[in-house]
Amino acid sequence: MAALAGVAAVASAPGYRAFADALAGANVRLAPLEAKPDRWGRLVAWIGRDAPDAPGESLAERALAAGFALYRPDAAAKPCRDRLLAAEQAARAARRGLWGEARSAPLDAGDAKAILAAEKGLVVVEGRVLTIGEQRGRLYLNFGPRRTTDFTIVISKRKLALFE
Repeated sequence: MAALAGVAAVASAPGYRAFADALAGANVRLAPLEAKPDRWGRLVAWIGRDAPDAPGESLAERALAAGFALYRPDAAAKPCRDRLLAAEQAARAARRGLWGEARSAPLDAGDAKAILAAEKGLVVVEGRVLTIGEQRGRLYLNFGPRRTTDFTIVISKRKLALFE
């Protein structure tokens, strides 16, 4: 089993099923980007296909541009980060796929109830970082004055290079 590098697919996004079905039986090229499978046993890879109108098309870029996926900052995708983020931003601006649904709208970091009520899985949260804490090999990005109850992002220092 393989996973697209830099992408978290959202199977419930409008049009996703048609996108996935169109790939059935297609010739694809797979280039593994990591030596070991991820924690779910998937091989993280660049996956592309040669379409008549798009030779060497990146399926990750296509899924992001169509709004069927969210960008996932993994180490394997770092060389393609700018292109993948641009594809996602284009989908957001055009409200394609999941970006056209109210349930996929970015949540306010100050609205804890909305964040807790959101569907399980990936959500997009926007806000201003008020403080940054550091403890035991982790950084804490605090979006509210109370780090124990307000929205906080925890980043392992080993993963900081993904954000550069």
